[in-house]
Amino acid sequence: MHRLMYFAFRRFYRKMEVYGTGHIPESGPLIFTMNHSNAVIDPVMVAMFHKRQPGFLTRSDVFRNSLLNRIFRSFKMLPIYRQRDGVNTIEANAPIFSAVTDFLKKGGAIVIAPEGDKGIDHHLLPLKKGSARIAIRFMLECDWETPLYICPAGLSFSEYFRVHSDMIARYGEPIRINDFREAYEKNPEDIYRLITERIAESLKRLMWNVEREEDLPCFYKLKRLDGVRPLFSQRLDWAMEMLETVKQFPAEKKKRLERCFALYLKQLDKRGLHDRHVAATARSGRKAATLAAIVSAPLLLPDLLINGIPRYLPRAIVRSMNVHPHFHSSLLFGFMILAFPLWYLLFFLFVSLSAGCWLPAVLLPLAGPFLSRFYHWWNEQRHRMLVPPSLIRKREHLFAALSSADKG
Repeated sequence: MHRLMYFAFRRFYRKMEVYGTGHIPESGPLIFTMNHSNAVIDPVMVAMFHKRQPGFLTRSDVFRNSLLNRIFRSFKMLPIYRQRDGVNTIEANAPIFSAVTDFLKKGGAIVIAPEGDKGIDHHLLPLKKGSARIAIRFMLECDWETPLYICPAGLSFSEYFRVHSDMIARYGEPIRINDFREAYEKNPEDIYRLITERIAESLKRLMWNVEREEDLPCFYKLKRLDGVRPLFSQRLDWAMEMLETVKQFPAEKKKRLERCFALYLKQLDKRGLHDRHVAATARSGRKAATLAAIVSAPLLLPDLLINGIPRYLPRAIVRSMNVHPHFHSSLLFGFMILAFPLWYLLFFLFVSLSAGCWLPAVLLPLAGPFLSRFYHWWNEQRHRMLVPPSLIRKREHLFAALSSADKG
């Protein structure tokens, strides 16, 4: 299952940056804590880039269906109760914490989202104390003898609505809970706050956290200028630095910048383009991209034949569903990971039965992932071909506004 998910995510995302896996203890009890803005994608990402096989603490309402309850528990998922569930959380979570403690005693690892709910991208919500309570309960039952670590994991995504976007997973230095023994003996009531604050500090360093919610709209706009740096992490670094500069602008410069952003981003959205398409066209022109798109266009036919239905049908289904953006990527990924294998199997059966030969029936589905890569490359050339000179000028005006403000 791990290899299948890794293969699928490598094709679902354009680029995946992973840092800090060397911080993860290879054995022994471990708690992963993560920021949470992308539904089911988040815990799967945290569990993907190492050899540990963690369990997961999950909001209790998804366990109400008996079939889903069986499926989730088979993946070592346990319900965690929140105040909004209308129950006494201490009583309801007591058997869950007991099961988690037993799991940790066996050297297991668990993943928990201490925000307690879906968070805000690039803004950490106040953390609940559940992670700290689990950690202290474990330490008391082990008499502080067994080492227990909390490993923070920061996740960042460029988009939630499109396939082939960028993502980052960063694992921080683990927090050794045994080091809190003296603080616990001095003030047991305060220990949960201390551990929770330490987790929050670590997560904020890993996820490009914007402290004030009112600064998020400006940060999101800066984040979309992905032609500035090749890697998503570099673009986020640049956006954070520029945000601090923009916050110091006088009112007149801020208004000018807002106008430039509005004109530029509106045109990007209207044409379905990214900033990287405009930046690439400004550097090297449209002729090469136009020629490449036209010459290679015939290869789109086998790609559409093999990949068209599993690529576009899940998108149509998700667009028709009235769901929170928080769940968009997870639903899209879930439908695609089901649609592609099923469609390839049907394709194999149809070709093998109609042609009476299994070799082309095997080769055509195997060509699917390679043709999918070609499709994304061709799509980049097509988008560059569609960039008008006026959009390049709007981008120049926007960066001129940022540059003049930077000098100011």
